[in-house]
Amino acid sequence: MANHVFVQNNAAMRAVPVEERENFWHKLVKFYETGQQDDLNDFLYKTSIGIMQGGLTMQKTREIEERNRKWLGLE
Repeated sequence: MANHVFVQNNAAMRAVPVEERENFWHKLVKFYETGQQDDLNDFLYKTSIGIMQGGLTMQKTREIEERNRKWLGLE
């Protein structure tokens, strides 16, 4: 269902990285138990939303671009 909503809104599909799955399950259970979604939303944004063609999230792509700008002396 969630992936369908992402596609309808021109966003990339959700794919939780293997190394983050346990953390994801803890945050998901917390969301179901408390109804608080900020922690889960933040986690998904940083790790799973906006997967680019190379398999990188938008957050990781920005980190790489920032590191490259610093390395090139552009900042």
